[in-house]
Amino acid sequence: MKKRILAWLLAMLTVCSILPAAAWADISDTWATSGSCGDHVQWSLSSNHSSLYIRGYGDMRDFSDDSSSAYKQPWSAYWPEIDYVCVDDEITRLGSFAFAYCSNLTDISIPAQATSIGYRTFYCSGIEYARFQGNSIKEISRGSFEGASFLKSIYLPSSVTFIDQSAFYGCASLTTVDIPSPDLTYIGDSAFYQCRKLNSITIASTKLAYIGANAFYQCNDLTDVYFGGTRAQWNRIKIEETGNQLLLYVATIHCADDPLPAPDMTLTNANNGKPTITWTAVDKAEQYEVYRSSDGINYSVIYQSSGLTYTDNSAAAGSTYYYKVRAKNANSTGHFCDADSIASLATPTAPSLTLTTDRSGKPVLKWTSAKDATAYEVFRSATGAAGSFSIVRRTSYLTWTDANTEMDKTYYYVVRAKNDSLCGKFSPAQSVKCPIVLSAPSMTLDLNKSTGKPVISWTSVPFATQYEIYRSATGADKSYRIIRRTALLNYTDTTAASGTTYYYVVRAMRGTGSSAIYSRFCKAQSTTSAVLPSTPTVTLRIDDTTGKPVISWSKTANAAQYEIYRSTTGADKSYRIIRRTALLNYTDTTAVAGTTYYYVVRAIQGTSPNIFRGKFCPAQSIRCAAVPGVPDMALTTDIDTGHIVISWSAATDAAQYEVFRSTDSSSFSSVCRTAALTWTDPNTESGVTYYYKVRGITDSVKGAFCEAQSILFTAQDIIANGSCGDNVTWKLLGSGTMLIIGRGPMWDYDLSYTYGNETPWAKAELLSDIKEVVIRPGVTSIGSWAFSSCDNLTNVIISNSVLSVGSYTFAYCDSLQNITIPDSVSTIGSSVFSSCYSLCSVTIPNSVTTIGSYAFNDCRMLANIAIPSSVETIGMWAFYGCERLATVTIAKGVTSIGEGAFGRCRKLTSLIIPDGVTSINDSLFSACTSLTDITIPGSVTAIGRCAFEVCDSLVNVNISDGVISIGDYAFRGCISLTRIVIPHSVTSIGQCAFSGCNRLTGITLPNGITSIGNSAFNECKSLVSVVIPNGVTSIERDTFSWCSSLSSVAIPNSVKSIGESAFFYCKNLEKIYYAGSQENWATISISSGNEYLFAPTTILYNQTEPWR
Repeated sequence: MKKRILAWLLAMLTVCSILPAAAWADISDTWATSGSCGDHVQWSLSSNHSSLYIRGYGDMRDFSDDSSSAYKQPWSAYWPEIDYVCVDDEITRLGSFAFAYCSNLTDISIPAQATSIGYRTFYCSGIEYARFQGNSIKEISRGSFEGASFLKSIYLPSSVTFIDQSAFYGCASLTTVDIPSPDLTYIGDSAFYQCRKLNSITIASTKLAYIGANAFYQCNDLTDVYFGGTRAQWNRIKIEETGNQLLLYVATIHCADDPLPAPDMTLTNANNGKPTITWTAVDKAEQYEVYRSSDGINYSVIYQSSGLTYTDNSAAAGSTYYYKVRAKNANSTGHFCDADSIASLATPTAPSLTLTTDRSGKPVLKWTSAKDATAYEVFRSATGAAGSFSIVRRTSYLTWTDANTEMDKTYYYVVRAKNDSLCGKFSPAQSVKCPIVLSAPSMTLDLNKSTGKPVISWTSVPFATQYEIYRSATGADKSYRIIRRTALLNYTDTTAASGTTYYYVVRAMRGTGSSAIYSRFCKAQSTTSAVLPSTPTVTLRIDDTTGKPVISWSKTANAAQYEIYRSTTGADKSYRIIRRTALLNYTDTTAVAGTTYYYVVRAIQGTSPNIFRGKFCPAQSIRCAAVPGVPDMALTTDIDTGHIVISWSAATDAAQYEVFRSTDSSSFSSVCRTAALTWTDPNTESGVTYYYKVRGITDSVKGAFCEAQSILFTAQDIIANGSCGDNVTWKLLGSGTMLIIGRGPMWDYDLSYTYGNETPWAKAELLSDIKEVVIRPGVTSIGSWAFSSCDNLTNVIISNSVLSVGSYTFAYCDSLQNITIPDSVSTIGSSVFSSCYSLCSVTIPNSVTTIGSYAFNDCRMLANIAIPSSVETIGMWAFYGCERLATVTIAKGVTSIGEGAFGRCRKLTSLIIPDGVTSINDSLFSACTSLTDITIPGSVTAIGRCAFEVCDSLVNVNISDGVISIGDYAFRGCISLTRIVIPHSVTSIGQCAFSGCNRLTGITLPNGITSIGNSAFNECKSLVSVVIPNGVTSIERDTFSWCSSLSSVAIPNSVKSIGESAFFYCKNLEKIYYAGSQENWATISISSGNEYLFAPTTILYNQTEPWR
């Protein structure tokens, strides 16, 4: 059966995998979700197929488990989804296999009027609960609940007479079965087969005649069967032995006439001393019998009742009795419990009390033994008045010492005897006064930390008025002599000699003269008087490398360590310990530079807690010096002289600096001491490597050296020189450094070879030899083309005397990476740095007002640029082709940005255009393929031709009110642009302005527009709707061609002509909202290629709403 189902499911999955989604939807629609399942019974499924409803009355039909059969369940396609079944109460039979294989069905309810359940009706592995709503079921049919492996318990209706074979086969979780029916006659073969956890079954019927083979096979946990009939009736049931061995030979069969078990009995004495018998309840018992015996042999019943306790008030006091109990009902008399005995108690007699006190002054009570007593209770009072006594002790002994009393107070006592139930009379009250007894004090010895003398301390003793201290030099008996009598609790033995051992004892006393009383002496203890260390001699100095105070002192006798104290004021009690050490000096590393500190030192000996301190030395003070910081050093070569120049940064707190030199990096010697921050070494030899390091110094402290650096000194060779201005000369050194020296401007040159006006170093073919250019102070301008094509030039130093830089000055310098323009320059000429392919960093000062055309054109490595607020004009193509330029900051002073200035800056993502700019010139941002956001300020009146062409990442464009015209191709190819709002100030949109913006879904065209160029929105394939402003007279050629998503267009009655292919391939165009009448529409000149303006497109006439 299961194999057939799996085969069917596999076939269906195979079909599903090869069918398209639409076909699968068609097939799934053929599966019914309601229908008939009996003559008067209907079925239906919920919309999510999880709930199955059976409605109507009468019998359900039987079904088959063969998936290919015509009798399979009509809801079989939804087996895995069904988790709830609701059956009407009027259904009288549940059909075979009705709910089989609904694996997610966990809870079922059998209707009240159902009389039978069909074969394998609930063949569902997931069922946990089965509930019968009525008592109409007569038969649990074959396999009704077979395989319900999660079913835990079952309570069958009292109407059941027949349980057919395999009814609960394989219910592996079933633990209890209750069959209350009095008319059950038959339990079929394998009815509870492999119900492995079944431990008990209740069968009420006395009519049961047959239990079939294997009915309880492998019910391994079955321990109890509760049968409603007698043992004889059970024995008459025909039980097939095959497979029922556990039922026949292992399980306990409980029958109605089985003897009742014995109760558990306990014996106690009641408050009156009489025996009280208590027992546990016995199942099915109706009453209990209590038997009594005085000898444990001859018993007679003394009590019969349904209660669970009885007090034998007839028992004689002092006599012992034996008791036992059994349970009874109408069918059976139970077993007796084990007999037990107990004595009936008598009231104890009153004891006789005597009082004394012990050596510590505590009351000692003794009393005589009382007859029939098992314990005694002692009561105490502070006054002896009636009602003032309270219990203080319960004991089985005949004596007790009351330790919880106070000396010099009177106490009253009574005692009474008792047993488990009865208390005797109190003894006559007696009193005793507790005498004063002094206890020995507890003594401790210590040494005074300042003097080293013994300090004797002791605990306070109640009632003591004074204490006596005795001392001995040997500790021998009779060698102690009193040295002090005092009311205090400590005493310092100032007469003790240093280094001597003494023994001490203390005792308490009260009173004077012959009436004085004394305690015992405490236990003797000894201690040795300490020898204090002497005072050290201290000196202070400043450490010449750290500037910290160094405290040094002399070694003193008997000292183990020394303590250093510090103060910032020198006032008494302001000193705090900062160090404890066994050394003879200490550097105060926590001292703060510029602060004056006061120090004292004293010697100590011993270990904690017995540390003894000598006297402090006289206080001394010293000021903590600041340590100069470490300077940063740089080594260069003097361009003019060729000497090595050592320069360094100012070091904090340094008064002067020392320069050290070495030729082997290890043997340094001082070569200069100066207060300046630079020094030129005049004594060097060509070809020698020199090592230098510098440190800051003060009068008392030398700072740390900076890290040593080296430089190879090579005498400068002059390769060539000459004039390059009226008062300006040039000099090219062997190191590759070009020096421009003099006063005034350099001459302008031209390397375009048009005029033959080359630089002298170009004529001498020295361009590749120039690695560094240094413009010395005094030179006022750098001539045009001066250093163009110096392809090895890496460094340029321009003096602040330079006011302007000519055109093409550093153009085509392939190796130049960084340039800093001095703040004296106001104009950066055209093409100054054009095609400097390695230039990655430019610093433009706040003095520059103009950046010329092509100034940084094609600087491919330039990543960011900050244009200061002094700049007013950025020339055309100034940064064109700077492909790595990602960040541009333009200050508010800029009013003009030339054509193509930032074109082809492919890494540029965003840019803020200053509010003073009046025009977005042609190609200004064309091919900026990473540009995502742009805001056009209100000062701009025109967006030029190709301004944002092919900015294919542009998403957000914010055009402020003030723009009048949008030029041709302005946003062509902006394929990421989804929506744009054109301000009311715009009057014209140029041709192809938004052509190819294929993600543009919406555009707002203001009413002020009178002209829209041809192909303006060509290939805007996502554009859905558009309202043409009232005032446009002509929709030009290809304006909306290939706008394949366009579904509606609003056309004003001002339009007189529609150009060729204006709406070509607008295949989704459904509605045209026309402001005029049908007659007006007929007058419009519509050129070819506009077929989508006609049927089936609907034209709605006289639609004026879009322009209100």
